[in-house]
Amino acid sequence: MRNAAGRAAQRRATVELTISSTGRYNASTVRPPISYTIDSSDVIVEVNHAWFDFAHGNDAADLAAAAVGRPLWSFIAGATVRGVYKDLLQRVREGAVVSIPFRCDSPSVRREMTLTMRPLENGAVQFESSLVAETQQVIIDTPVSGLVHACSWCKRVLCESDWLDLEAAVRRLGLFLSDAEHLISHTICPECEQRVTALEG
Repeated sequence: MRNAAGRAAQRRATVELTISSTGRYNASTVRPPISYTIDSSDVIVEVNHAWFDFAHGNDAADLAAAAVGRPLWSFIAGATVRGVYKDLLQRVREGAVVSIPFRCDSPSVRREMTLTMRPLENGAVQFESSLVAETQQVIIDTPVSGLVHACSWCKRVLCESDWLDLEAAVRRLGLFLSDAEHLISHTICPECEQRVTALEG
């Protein structure tokens, strides 16, 4: 019993994140990944202890208690972001493991994180969020909105002059790294246009 208590205390100490005098977190103490699972209907069916720790540490205890049984989409704001998540979920349910960067800030702390989505049995998907860097907020970013062009046929996204797969485009454009609202304009990429034209001919 004493050993179990000691291990629990050690885990709690590991969860505590020390912000150094430079404002960046001390990498010697690392939070465990936040993990949650959705079923084939996109309903949250399980969350781990790190989810509860994170919610309680950010004054969102009610969120921790009410998460299980709610649709994933009740936690994702904006039609554009939901659309990107749905496309990514489709790729994961086809067998891919997807990993993307995103931001999860509070008024006083900027958090850079990585989200990894893994397929499970029967259409379920596991989400795992890991902290990459944490800094104290000094200046509030002013997000710039933008128009994102996506191909309706192949789902690739235009990044400057390159048409990239969705996951690569999310990384290149930093779509989840700010609260900026990006609107998606559906179009057709040159490769798909050639294929469609050839079929019509």
